[in-house]
Amino acid sequence: MAQKVSKEKIMTNPGSNSGDSAAVAKFDEALKQLTLARQSDPKARNSEVLAVALTVMAEPDGLNALSARVAAMESKGLFANTDWGKPAILQPALAARTLRQGAPDYTAIEALLWHR
Repeated sequence: MAQKVSKEKIMTNPGSNSGDSAAVAKFDEALKQLTLARQSDPKARNSEVLAVALTVMAEPDGLNALSARVAAMESKGLFANTDWGKPAILQPALAARTLRQGAPDYTAIEALLWHR
């Protein structure tokens, strides 16, 4: 289940050890599991990966760790089967409303897209 992370925690980004945490390792594993799941079910949900991404974002240097993995996220289909997989159709004006709703999956995906 996704956890709620404050916007302030997501926006803080001190530190220098991008990718050296248990949360980042858990993110990498969740992304790997999504890839495996999508081999048998192309529409497998990405909820677990996004929930772990929120945890990583809250860590020191977490956004940098995720930024370093954007190519892997895209190649492994994190954004597939979603509007975010087709950036040309996205409407930036809707992002604020999405973030205000506070749904953890959407908050994570908006932050990931904004940071890539």
